[in-house]
Amino acid sequence: MVRVGVIGAGLSGLLCAQRLLSQMPAAHVTVLEWGRGPGGRTARRRVVLTDGTEISFDHAAPCFSAKSSELKALLQEWAASGHAALWSEAGEDVWVG
Repeated sequence: MVRVGVIGAGLSGLLCAQRLLSQMPAAHVTVLEWGRGPGGRTARRRVVLTDGTEISFDHAAPCFSAKSSELKALLQEWAASGHAALWSEAGEDVWVG
């Protein structure tokens, strides 16, 4: 069995892992991320205030656009599962995730 490690759980790393699995279904693909969760430059930062309240905020790229038909199709799947959404106020093909 082929074992592959993908460094980074940002959009590129997650797409790379998905592509690897679609091309090599028997492969064991591990995505390594140093942060608390996936997202890379689209991630949110979570902080705890002095009173114990936890808040989150976007601190990087607030959105992205899809150029390839393959990514557009994938974004439709993510939208259906609640992991991405069109941000129509920002433009025709602008997504948040």
